[in-house]
Amino acid sequence: MKQRIFSALLAVCLIMVLLPGTAFAAAAVPSGNGNNFFANGTAITIADQKPDDAQDATLDGFTATGTDAYIIWEESGVKKTIGVDGTKVSVYGGSDGSAAPVTVSSTSITMTGGKIHNLFGGNLGMKDADAAHTSRVTGNVDISVSGSGLVRNLLHGGGNYNDAVDGTATITLTGVDFTVPEGYDCYVNGGVYGNGNEGIRDIDNGTMTTNAVVKRAVINVTDSKVYLIAGGGSGSTKVGSAEVNIADSAVDYLYLGGINGVTEQSDLTVTGASTIGSLAGTNRGFVGNATADIGGSTTIDKWATGAAEGCFSSDSGSKDGSGITGSIAWNLGSGVSVTEAKLTPSVINDNGDYNAEVGGITINKEGDPVQLEAAGFSPRGGTTVMDFGVSSDKSLALSGAQVTIPADVSVSNQGTIAVGENAALKAQAGSTLTIGDGATLSVEKGGSLDTQEATVTNNGKIDVQPGGKVEDDSLAGDVTYYITVTAGEGGSISPAPDAAGTVPAALGSSKAFTVTPNEGYKIAAVKVDGVSVTLRADNTYTIEVKSADHSIEATFEKVAAAGTEDPDVDESDIPQTGDEGNLALWTSLLLLGGMAAVGMVFFLRRKAVR
Repeated sequence: MKQRIFSALLAVCLIMVLLPGTAFAAAAVPSGNGNNFFANGTAITIADQKPDDAQDATLDGFTATGTDAYIIWEESGVKKTIGVDGTKVSVYGGSDGSAAPVTVSSTSITMTGGKIHNLFGGNLGMKDADAAHTSRVTGNVDISVSGSGLVRNLLHGGGNYNDAVDGTATITLTGVDFTVPEGYDCYVNGGVYGNGNEGIRDIDNGTMTTNAVVKRAVINVTDSKVYLIAGGGSGSTKVGSAEVNIADSAVDYLYLGGINGVTEQSDLTVTGASTIGSLAGTNRGFVGNATADIGGSTTIDKWATGAAEGCFSSDSGSKDGSGITGSIAWNLGSGVSVTEAKLTPSVINDNGDYNAEVGGITINKEGDPVQLEAAGFSPRGGTTVMDFGVSSDKSLALSGAQVTIPADVSVSNQGTIAVGENAALKAQAGSTLTIGDGATLSVEKGGSLDTQEATVTNNGKIDVQPGGKVEDDSLAGDVTYYITVTAGEGGSISPAPDAAGTVPAALGSSKAFTVTPNEGYKIAAVKVDGVSVTLRADNTYTIEVKSADHSIEATFEKVAAAGTEDPDVDESDIPQTGDEGNLALWTSLLLLGGMAAVGMVFFLRRKAVR
């Protein structure tokens, strides 16, 4: 019997040896290794003072002890604590998976004071991209830092290297100051910290094959000062969806994506009296789709609509990329002010051949319009990209945004550019604007296009809606204006308008309209561009199409029935020629009067005879 038990145990040991990639649940109590503290899924608190009721703990192999902060936890009903050196210690909510993958169900870290170097919500993973080596938090990560708590270097919702969070990693910062002189410019990221070995990037498609994934990252910042906040992660890692909410806070650098890696969806909200030093879609790496709602009295010093300049300044290979691969909507409230704004692209560097895409960007600014430049873009020192494009499946939509294309910059539109309400696109002297075959540039109501000093090639279509303005008499190609057509009750105007009440007409053409009254109606008046006009004998009028503000309007009135006139209310009791009703009345009265007179004469004669 003992021999059978021994054989079974030996078999289990052999299986464990043969399966080194199996992730095992981590220990339930904290542990340490060098400068790393591992909570192992146990909820911990970090404070600036040692609790009086806590028992001192020692962790085998842990060397970053000190008095800059105290980590506190419950172990078998006993409160325990250990002091740490804030210049060295890295605190993990999860476990040590650097040699073999580990799994914890969830992590919780609450910091109210003290100073630490790094803080990670997840595990310390292995430095590779092997799926069998991925450590994992199967549930959620919850990190809260408030008061005098200070993280000096890195704060990540996920873990380190090949680590994943299957739930939501939430970081909440309340009333903290991570920019104090002794801080090290802390980077706050929603995802995993990586070194580039966690996955394989597909630069052309802006995607990532990796297992170092945080499914959802949420960063909430209130009444705080932070050096850098990014919704994604770094290295070759991924965040499925990121949500960043900032209220009444100051942030030096703010990105919808991560420091690197891929963020598939990102949503940013900034409110209150927040101040942003530099705002961009991405630092490095890619964002799929994003929405940014900036409100309150937020001030922004520098704003880049796509990738940040300098995105390839460090650790960049011969092929690299950064920007928004899908689309981003920037929504700025009326109280938001921007000092310097640039229309920056999603950019790919293929051994020195740069592709800069400015499609997929929508800008909506309420109140006073924001001024942007589509100026040369510098992804790294010594390199400036001057050619930008809008791909055939992309659009650049402007509302409350006035974009200037300076000299030596070219913009090639192969998709759609829409210049909307309170927006403008101005191409300065020496710049080039091309509308490709099948592409459209639309100037909508309240929008303005000024290309009179630029070189314009129009192989597509320029649409100028009513209320749109074009300052260029030399535009060639297919330039379509839309004439507003209005017909009152009792008639019609042809050609008939579309659902928007307009009829297209080419710039420089002559557009003929026919005004037709319905049966029983006649034309009362016709106005063209607000001025009364006289129709030809065949009830037609021709408009010479010179601007986007042409209009034609016709009104109609009923025709009176034959042989009748409309009654005159003021003189209805006075007989008039052609008034048959009054004539009959007076005739009857005269006959009655005559008969009465004859009767009186006859009566008097008879009385005299008697």
